[in-house]
Amino acid sequence: MRLLRSAAMQGDPGPQPLRYASINGRQLFAMASAWPELATGRLTGTYHAVGRERTQIMDAAFEIVTTRGFDSLRPASMIFEHMSLGPPAQLAITLGCRGPFFSFEADPLSGIIALQQAVEDLEEGRCEQALVLSYMLEPPAAWALLLDGEGPLRAAFRYGGGEVAAVEPAYDRDPHGLGALIQALEAATTGSPAIVLARAPGGRQVSVRFETAGAGPT
Repeated sequence: MRLLRSAAMQGDPGPQPLRYASINGRQLFAMASAWPELATGRLTGTYHAVGRERTQIMDAAFEIVTTRGFDSLRPASMIFEHMSLGPPAQLAITLGCRGPFFSFEADPLSGIIALQQAVEDLEEGRCEQALVLSYMLEPPAAWALLLDGEGPLRAAFRYGGGEVAAVEPAYDRDPHGLGALIQALEAATTGSPAIVLARAPGGRQVSVRFETAGAGPT
């Protein structure tokens, strides 16, 4: 596989041509709309890592409905602003992504699991490129990366056991670990093998090792 694009964004990027987008929707669109690979018509899958923000978004929607009623909501806002999959779903629709669409709720393992599904779909030919993304609400931040199936980069996933020299994401700033995964992918692209370990309460953990084909053991 190959890392085509990656980006992270904090703060409000300003107006974007997504009428019902939340600030996270605007962030995702501002990043992904600048990537020419997404305008080529290739079959693109979308893989969304979600966690605690699902409850936070639904709590906000419940408060609006109970205090001001359903009439206070704009059309489609229940999907695009008050459901956690709204921003990535709207992005996929706007960009014309016709491949698989997944939303993985496994905070803080969701980023690595979303990436694993993306890699598997690329390898099995279910899509030609894969858009993996996540966001957090406070402070507003978003991450996205774009992969395709061409290139020497390899990813090996391991459940249960820890890996030596693995990097663990800083979950307060990177709740789904996608920022750490982007850094590891970028390092592996330059020829430096990299490992990311995602760890959840109760002992659940998943690691992924990135390296280029033909790279020797470290």
